[in-house]
Amino acid sequence: MVAAAAWRRTSDPDLWKDLVQEGFLGLADACRDFDPSRGAFRSYAKLRIDGRILRYLDYRVDLVHVPVGSDDAVELVDEDVELIESERRDAGRTVDVEDALSILAPAAAELVRMVFLHGFTISEVSETLDVPYETCRSRLNAALQLMREWMQE
Repeated sequence: MVAAAAWRRTSDPDLWKDLVQEGFLGLADACRDFDPSRGAFRSYAKLRIDGRILRYLDYRVDLVHVPVGSDDAVELVDEDVELIESERRDAGRTVDVEDALSILAPAAAELVRMVFLHGFTISEVSETLDVPYETCRSRLNAALQLMREWMQE
């Protein structure tokens, strides 16, 4: 399950190894935090594994890669730092979204995060959670409606 989740995200063997390690950390988190009364372990574990892998990939975006031996290295770093700082300033505007997510049930909030923050399609979420497509779509719409109502208050 972990190796498959890593291969869905990359075909680069070096990055794949890193993603597998992150995936196993997500699996360990799932083993530690699983509550059998809330559903099947496999669905929960897939969610935690994918979440850990996606978090790692998001983190990698912030890394600045400097070409070795390049005269333009300092200029590239300055440009990358400015880009990262501007993205972080823009990210500060999402506080209301996180507040709105906090009013949702944890499963609904995770569904919204998977689709809008992590870029999963509804089909991918449906497969990952082992829930019918229409159920995912209707739950997502209901969660978005609750968030809209909360934001308008």
